[in-house]
Amino acid sequence: MELLPVLTTLPEKFIKKEFVELIGMSKKGESPVLFAILGVAHGNDGTSCSDDHGVDNEMRISFLDIHNGYRSLLARGRVSIDGGTSDAPKASKMSRLKYSCEAEEKAYESAKECKNASTNTNENVYVTADDPSKINIVLEAGNWWWSEVLDINQTAAKGLYYLDSSTGSFANMAWDSHKGLGCAVFNCSGGTHVVCHYTPQVRKLNESIYGVGTPCGGCPKRDCTPEEGLCD
Repeated sequence: MELLPVLTTLPEKFIKKEFVELIGMSKKGESPVLFAILGVAHGNDGTSCSDDHGVDNEMRISFLDIHNGYRSLLARGRVSIDGGTSDAPKASKMSRLKYSCEAEEKAYESAKECKNASTNTNENVYVTADDPSKINIVLEAGNWWWSEVLDINQTAAKGLYYLDSSTGSFANMAWDSHKGLGCAVFNCSGGTHVVCHYTPQVRKLNESIYGVGTPCGGCPKRDCTPEEGLCD
């Protein structure tokens, strides 16, 4: 397994002790922000994608790594929910995301519209007025979307997605049957827009975000390592 670069330059609001604890401190004391981008092998890194979408290959790999890192934590039951008072159940068939140039193209077309909210169910949007580095903006966006997990209550913890849960961005990052990811960055007059698209488009109301069970237990091809909990 290829070890990924350790990214330690994080915005202050994402490394405060209370944020780290609530987001899902592992039982062994691992920092989820760092674990999310360390030690999880990545698939297609998007090296053949366009150079005109505001992202380079380093950013593509980082987008992929932070998504798969968090999905791995969730699959292995190391994510806290409900304001940090309980743990999310383990996932039995969490897919490892691969980078999609087609999804990136669609994300870029949406980013150019400079809208401050998602326009469809398979889209995440993050807007910042700052001018962060290319790696920090990946971390900011990914951590911001994933932080919605704190709003999941015990009912939603059964794995269902509800309209009033305000967890659409988290749901996109965590939906176990998502296979592909593509992201773009565009500088609008009101700030820098980060948009990620997920494939296939599967998010629906009152359906399971992920199947609950033993990590790797539901992987169709049984091609999965328990240490990661991600289906290949």
